Amino acid sequence: MHPKHRQFAAFLTKRRKARKLTMEQLAKAVGVSKSNVHYWESGEGVPRPSVMQQLAEALDVAYEDLFALAGFASPKSLPDYEPYLRATHPDLPEEAVAEAEKFFRELKQRYGEGGDGERDR
Repeated sequence: MHPKHRQFAAFLTKRRKARKLTMEQLAKAVGVSKSNVHYWESGEGVPRPSVMQQLAEALDVAYEDLFALAGFASPKSLPDYEPYLRATHPDLPEEAVAEAEKFFRELKQRYGEGGDGERDR
C-alpha cells in the first residue's frame, strides 16, 4: 500500500467518524457507492480528483488540504508554514508563529522531509 494512501485512509476514517457519518451516509453525500468509501478507507486507493470537492464539503475540511493529503499536489507546490499560518490564522502573535516554525523544523529533523519515520542522516 502506498504511504499516501495509508495516510489518506487514516484521515478519512477519523474525520468521517468525528462527523458521525456512516460509510453509506458519506457515500451518498459525495455521490459515490459505499464500496468506494470502503476502498478509500482501506488504503487501497484514493478518490478521483473530480469527487474531492464533494468529499471535502461532506467532511468539512479544506479542499486543498484533502487534495494534497491524497497526493495530488506535490510538496513543492504547497506553501511554507509561515505564510500558511499567517493566512489561516492572522491573529497569531509573532511568538506563536516562531514557535510553530521551530516545531516543524524539529519534526523534519526527527522524521525527515517525507514524515515517514525515517530520520535524516
